[in-house]
Amino acid sequence: MLNVDAQGFWEFSNSSPLKAVFTPTIFDHLTEQSVSWIYFEHHYCFLRFFQNYTFDSQNVRAFDDPETGFLALAQQGALPSVSFIDPHFIELPPGGNCDGPPADIKAGQEFVRQVVEAVVASPAWNKTLLLVLYDEHGGFYDHVSPPRATQVSTEGNLPATYGVRVPAFVVSPWVKPGTVFGHDAINELEKQQPALYFDHTSILKTIARRFLSANPPFMSARYADANDLSMVLGNELYSPAFRPFIPYNFLYAKWQMRMEVEGGQSTPGTVIVQRTAIDSIAQNFSFEDAGGGYFRIRTHTGNLYLTVDDSLNVFQDVKYTAHGASSRNKPDRQRWQFVKNGLVVDDAAYAISSAHYRGKVLQPLGNGQLAGLPLVVSDPETIHRVNQVPNAWLITSPLIGDGTLLHA
Repeated sequence: MLNVDAQGFWEFSNSSPLKAVFTPTIFDHLTEQSVSWIYFEHHYCFLRFFQNYTFDSQNVRAFDDPETGFLALAQQGALPSVSFIDPHFIELPPGGNCDGPPADIKAGQEFVRQVVEAVVASPAWNKTLLLVLYDEHGGFYDHVSPPRATQVSTEGNLPATYGVRVPAFVVSPWVKPGTVFGHDAINELEKQQPALYFDHTSILKTIARRFLSANPPFMSARYADANDLSMVLGNELYSPAFRPFIPYNFLYAKWQMRMEVEGGQSTPGTVIVQRTAIDSIAQNFSFEDAGGGYFRIRTHTGNLYLTVDDSLNVFQDVKYTAHGASSRNKPDRQRWQFVKNGLVVDDAAYAISSAHYRGKVLQPLGNGQLAGLPLVVSDPETIHRVNQVPNAWLITSPLIGDGTLLHA
């Protein structure tokens, strides 16, 4: 909603006439059963509308507090059992970050990125479930009629249906990558399957199932009938060598220079070079699992992918797919494998090879030392020491630190 009062002026504080209420929340139930929780706010949050938490400074904390805020606790692996984060709801630019107009949507997405990276880089990543949700559909038209749901109230003309669909992301190493959940009723082998829906009360149901199963609370009929998110979690921990989403740096060990998008450009076709190591987005890259032990390497300047062409040059380009004759063999040009030869001094040292040009490895042109040399794939160096990696790249993340790249 827009933060404009009845006279058309911007609201710089919450002027709602709502009074503090006494209705029990999920946080009351967590406290009663000694489950740790923190509600992280930006200046003020909706939980302060509830009488028990209006002046709470123990369980309601500033998101960006350098010692007890969300980012600080995530970095230490010291988040409580349940964390809830409110964005900055004042939407007058440039302060807001809740993705609601007229706030700058880039600030909202930057906030989401900050939270996701903090969770993925945390020492507790392997036992964390992060839900990124919106409270409304943002005003976009939804062509699908809401399905029927448990009646919430008999007062007024409230329909016994769900509301409009809203975006939701489930981030966890216990969720199979790339999967989408939720569907209409389907007919499989002529057997009607029940529809699978989640709503906002699914969050409460998930928390209760995980932490309050010995004495589950009742929080409305809609909550009682909701699906919890345990059905989207698998029994197998997804633990690739590199964590998703977070930035990584590639340092060519021989010359102590980093991989970089030339000029920090965001356009497809920009070449990849080696440069002196600096704190720059042009030297940040992320991994995407490409299957079969291969990864795609995504640039942070243009969200494009490292690609090799027929002249063996490496540049950034749009994501290739396996569909259509014109795309034949193209996906392999963006798939990279990371290989080690036995034991090495630095556990993060890899030779990087192309799925399209097997046997060739990523290195500076001519294996030269000069800054600015473009990267190519070519024949590896001859190695005389058994445990040495040819044309080794040292891979580190500024969010994790040296020596702790692999999953916990």
